[in-house]
Amino acid sequence: MKNVDKTVLLTGITGNLGALMAWNLLSKGCRVLAPCRALGNITARERAFKTIAVVSGHKIDPDSDLASSLEVIEVDITNSTAMGKLELGQVIEETWHFGSTVKFMFKDRDEIYRVNLQGLDGVLALHQRHATPGTRFYYVSTAYIGGCGIHFLPEKRLDFEQIQSFHNEYERSKFQAESRFLDAVEGGAV
Repeated sequence: MKNVDKTVLLTGITGNLGALMAWNLLSKGCRVLAPCRALGNITARERAFKTIAVVSGHKIDPDSDLASSLEVIEVDITNSTAMGKLELGQVIEETWHFGSTVKFMFKDRDEIYRVNLQGLDGVLALHQRHATPGTRFYYVSTAYIGGCGIHFLPEKRLDFEQIQSFHNEYERSKFQAESRFLDAVEGGAV
């Protein structure tokens, strides 16, 4: 394995943004720790490698230095018990949280809140256990937090009185998740 620049915790590796960021970090010499779920008979590692190849256009040779710098951790970030027991065995020097669901339908409400809120909670807890104070945590949000009433999104905390309503449960969950993250920042947890 080549000399590692830093160790990064990255969620959402099977999404477009997460996979592209994983490729960029690996290409720069970072060690990437990526919690990821298996899906059916496809392992978490297979899902991660496939998504990176599709999104970045670069297939990673499983025997390469790049592959050895990517540790795909088979765990569901929404499983608070599994996340609470997860020990990385190393210090996180940076965290990138891309993991979310982008479903919008009311029938998917339980999954939306489980992934977008419980998933964030699990990653925040993992970061707190394995990062040194002052370690950066990049929370990737969305303009959808603005709901129905905001046409220009300021770079500051929004409160519910400013928004008043949302188009769907996805927007509401992302607003709540961003509020939860900002509470963690303001409380010194991140």
